[in-house]
Amino acid sequence: IAMIVVAMRVQIPLEWSVIGGTGLLMIGYYVLLIGFRNFMGRKPYSHTPFILLFIVFVLLMSYFVIPENNLPARAILATAYTFVYSLLVVRSVWPRKNEGVRISCKLMAGLFALHGVFYLVILILSLADLIGSNFMESSLGTQSILIEGIAFSVLTGMTYITMTTEHLQQDLKRQATIDPLTGTYNRRAFYSLAGHAFA
Repeated sequence: IAMIVVAMRVQIPLEWSVIGGTGLLMIGYYVLLIGFRNFMGRKPYSHTPFILLFIVFVLLMSYFVIPENNLPARAILATAYTFVYSLLVVRSVWPRKNEGVRISCKLMAGLFALHGVFYLVILILSLADLIGSNFMESSLGTQSILIEGIAFSVLTGMTYITMTTEHLQQDLKRQATIDPLTGTYNRRAFYSLAGHAFA
């Protein structure tokens, strides 16, 4: 929805498109971050710094749209925010040593790392706009961000399905070998381990 609102900046007032679209994107990134931390069993972040950061983001975005229409400043602000969220998601999704190998989690972390690198490049190009390169004002800048956003959404959606499937398979394997009452191996697991030990 946020990408559509940003893309419709010609049809709707610029203030609504920029503030609404980027605000929705930042809320979406935060919900993703919370969801991934919960899915991975990580300790949740405190909401207060993120709420304060979001308020500052919306106020700055409003300033760079209404009194001073400054596209490079808006691009720098949005890309820096997206880059930071991408790094936080990579840190949250990457499996810890005691969690075993989770290929889908590493794939998701890799997607977010590439997403972060893309926005780092956009950030550098936006900084270059301050000295007159005009990349973000060109249709190429907008199109590249929209295409990356759509491709990123599709790939992360498919990877999330893979993560969920992998997690359910691991949980099913654990349920098949661990007794829920005692937390120790059940008879099937004991015979399997004994067979491997004496073979």
